[in-house]
Amino acid sequence: LFSVTGREFSNAQVEILNFMWVVTSYPDPSIWPNLVAALGGTARSTPSMSLVAGISVSEAAIYGRRPERKVLDFFYRLSSAIDQGSSLEAFIEQEIKIRKIVCGYGRPLAKLDERIPYTLEKVEALGLQHGRHFRLALDVYRYLKKTRGLSMNIAAVNTGLIADMGFTPEQYQLFLTPCFISGMIPCY
Repeated sequence: LFSVTGREFSNAQVEILNFMWVVTSYPDPSIWPNLVAALGGTARSTPSMSLVAGISVSEAAIYGRRPERKVLDFFYRLSSAIDQGSSLEAFIEQEIKIRKIVCGYGRPLAKLDERIPYTLEKVEALGLQHGRHFRLALDVYRYLKKTRGLSMNIAAVNTGLIADMGFTPEQYQLFLTPCFISGMIPCY
């Protein structure tokens, strides 16, 4: 974290960031980056080449690093718009009109994200539930659930926390880029 941001973080922040890695890095070979690493192992590629290939596909347009950058940008733009007098509802509707989606909400393959209840429990245990962007993430969820039946995915929860810590999108990507490796290794 220090090498990415040049800042030190509280024990609670470090613990939740570590938790994010743990709940993201599980060895399920159906997760696309893990599958790529597994295929590298099956083809007798080197561990390094297999893991780098797995990390490369974690840059997909619908999962992984690129959407998380978009979620972080969304939260920063949303909080700025609210500061300038916009309502949350108006901002979300404008976002959908322009971009057709709100990244972090809705899932292409499953309605529920099994990681969310555990993450919310951990956030509360660490006392991190009062951050502005974290609360906004939950408010956006409530609005989208009510108006469109959309669920929230882990990217919205995690990114709300990241925004409260002041990460830039680039810093967030640098921090999370290696997070899939722990799950890839057993699959390799």
